[in-house]
Amino acid sequence: MEEEVAYYEKDFEEYVFDDWKGFFNSEKKVYTRWSPLIEMSVKDLGFEKNNKIYWHARGITAGNIIKAMHKHETADIYENLPSNIILLRATLPSSWNEYRDKTANIFEQKIRGTVKCIPNTTHMLHCDNPEVVAEEIRKNWSCS
Repeated sequence: MEEEVAYYEKDFEEYVFDDWKGFFNSEKKVYTRWSPLIEMSVKDLGFEKNNKIYWHARGITAGNIIKAMHKHETADIYENLPSNIILLRATLPSSWNEYRDKTANIFEQKIRGTVKCIPNTTHMLHCDNPEVVAEEIRKNWSCS
């Protein structure tokens, strides 16, 4: 865990740019599509200080989130969740799919929920393919 914490602390602190153009160009590399609306939302992920653009969260924040995830495993609450949950899962980068499959299988076994892979999407799948995400919400929304 300490290695993972150190990685994220360093990664967040070193994500610094000389201008917004550099920040946006870096962010564009991790999205499967780009639009003026996505650019507007991505701008919320950065802030300007002393003529530099920084990631919106500090490294210590990232490190504390990792520590909390190890202390309070999400799998520990699965039995308390309803079985009608649908998890929309990203597929990019494909190098992460083995881990994604492992965690999705745990989710399916413990909750008996449904996992749907959304092709060609990253962690920000609602930006990468908003139509599919919106359609899944429309089809499966429940007011109960």
